[in-house]
Amino acid sequence: MKWPSLKYINIGNNQLFGSIPTSIGLLANLLSLNLQNNSFSGRIPSSMHNCKKMLKMGLADNRLGGDIPTWIGTSLVELRILILHSNNLSGEISPELCQLSYLQILDLSNNELSGVIPRCVHNFTAMAVKKSMPDLYKLCGGEKSIYSFSVYIGGFIESALIVIKRSKLQYDTIIPLVTTIDISNNSLHGEIPTEVTYLLELKSLNLSRNELVGLVPDHIGDMKQLESLDLSRNSLCDLLMVCSLLVLSRRWRDAYFGLEERMWNKLCVFVIVKWRRITSSV
Repeated sequence: MKWPSLKYINIGNNQLFGSIPTSIGLLANLLSLNLQNNSFSGRIPSSMHNCKKMLKMGLADNRLGGDIPTWIGTSLVELRILILHSNNLSGEISPELCQLSYLQILDLSNNELSGVIPRCVHNFTAMAVKKSMPDLYKLCGGEKSIYSFSVYIGGFIESALIVIKRSKLQYDTIIPLVTTIDISNNSLHGEIPTEVTYLLELKSLNLSRNELVGLVPDHIGDMKQLESLDLSRNSLCDLLMVCSLLVLSRRWRDAYFGLEERMWNKLCVFVIVKWRRITSSV
């Protein structure tokens, strides 16, 4: 590809197949790559580690296989959005991925991932520390940049399609305010690491349909920005404690709890939480 100035590629929702071209790695100025909803197969090409300015990678709904490359975490350190759901990706979630401190949206759901949830997830700083809108603009190159998550410039609007509680939500102008992790429908095992609860700015957390066991972290009630929490279809216990924590949290407005019909979890509830801002103290 001989387009050294190319910044945006969107060829999603087509009928493309075969391997992702390695020549994408020649696009050193690429900011956003959307190849979603095609039939690309093979591995994510290692040449893409040269796209060090990339802010969004969307490869969901393809037939990609192999491990999630470690170079995504070590080379694409500017990433804000990483959407790889609905592929055939396997292996473990590598600790290198935790180096993406600016990451706001992580969707690895509906793959064949195994292993444990990395304890280093608290390094997703953008999900842990509240950022002002000017800060986010600065991270994207400043107000004069041709790229901004929430600004329409040059005929291009950056957006993300996110599935929360089985509903597809299209985010355009409010992407700087969205923080979500979805690693549901894999084969992850072990316990939910306490470090997940350090992500105090997280809006949505979906760990459902895995093989997680043990207790839910004590401090999950501290995640007062959560709007959606799905831990269903695991083998977790002590969910009564979770219910009490959520009910007592000051900024949780409505909480709905219901048992999964066929007891996919041994002692688990399916939690849908809707959060509304409370102007007066409880």
